[in-house]
Amino acid sequence: MLKVGKTPFRFIVNRRFEGGQRSFDNDIMVLLEDYTINEDSGNGFDVEVDIKLRQYVSYGAKIVGVIENTTSGEPAVSVTKERPAKQPEKTYTVKSGDNLWMICKTELGDGSKYKEIAKLNNIANANLIHPGQVIRFA
Repeated sequence: MLKVGKTPFRFIVNRRFEGGQRSFDNDIMVLLEDYTINEDSGNGFDVEVDIKLRQYVSYGAKIVGVIENTTSGEPAVSVTKERPAKQPEKTYTVKSGDNLWMICKTELGDGSKYKEIAKLNNIANANLIHPGQVIRFA
């Protein structure tokens, strides 16, 4: 779902030394580009996962005002308004056996939206969707 839906998620890595002292912390928003899963029977029942991530940066315009700091008299900056960034478009890739009503029920929580989604995706007959076809929801 993270790969197909192109949904940003938080990727956190914390590393500490043996005594508990912090080595580094990594906490960023990312998109899942690709992954592969391999079983490694040479090391018992280990599973190796290779992941390819891309950092997600939420862009948006901010209105900034300069104010005077009352304690030090130094100028300070205050963000008065922030415009939210556009969310990535949600999509679904049709699999064998899928139908548009079931996809809408699963992805949107309401199967009756199938007509609206068919129109959005220029699907003339909602009963004719094919595996591999990408359905947009926004």
